[in-house]
Amino acid sequence: MFAARHRHPVIVLAHGSGSRLATVASGTHKTIEEVFGRPVLWWLLREVEATGMTGPTIISLRQEDPAVRAVAATCAPGAEIRFRLPTGYLPDVYAYSREYGPRFTVIEADTVTHPGSLRNFLLLAERIGADADLCVGVGPATANPNGPAVVVDDRGLVATMTWTGPPTGVVPLAAWHWTSQLLDDAAEFSKRSTSTADYIAWAVPHGARVVPIGIPAGFNINTPADLNAARGGIARWFGYPASVSTPPVSTRQGDQRPWGSLSSPAQPA
Repeated sequence: MFAARHRHPVIVLAHGSGSRLATVASGTHKTIEEVFGRPVLWWLLREVEATGMTGPTIISLRQEDPAVRAVAATCAPGAEIRFRLPTGYLPDVYAYSREYGPRFTVIEADTVTHPGSLRNFLLLAERIGADADLCVGVGPATANPNGPAVVVDDRGLVATMTWTGPPTGVVPLAAWHWTSQLLDDAAEFSKRSTSTADYIAWAVPHGARVVPIGIPAGFNINTPADLNAARGGIARWFGYPASVSTPPVSTRQGDQRPWGSLSSPAQPA
């Protein structure tokens, strides 16, 4: 068992405008789109809270969104909401490294991961992160078909990340536990590329130690097709048919919609 303790800051990076979801969006930000009866943001914050560790949780938005505040107040009332106009993924992470280092975790707000896996990532990263420059969540390429391929060496460390090399079946997914020291060159590198994958591909040959932590399944949500796939896929995770869009309401005390605990069927459908 992991004893409850303090953790490093967790930043939920939610700078995307969700423009590709505009035709089906129910709100102004894709983190409040519901998948299997809960907003995307709920799934992420639920995992952070489930670690049992205490520490700052920051939700980084490009602009105010009352719906995001409402979800955060429900499942992570201590979370702080910050506003930052995005300048590119890597520059944004670099900026936070100057403020929240020496170690911090960035969670991508457009990805729902298999229950428990993000919690386990955070617990493991806290334990092994002191011996690594970066711990990165990795999952099956089906979770993010447009992601770069992750290549590992015979020690189980990340050898590179590539957009152009042959597929490996594994991609970065959902979470990055950074050290500020690894990001010291990120501002200068961003003049060439704002991709974190490109930066890791450059940093590893320069001595960076990058540890992959497995996430068994997930859905990166950017388009209506992604959203539909996530809705059906998450239902199946809990033993329901893909056609079930909302879990039955549990009768346990205190578990009332919106966004109470999930109840699973007695027998998988």
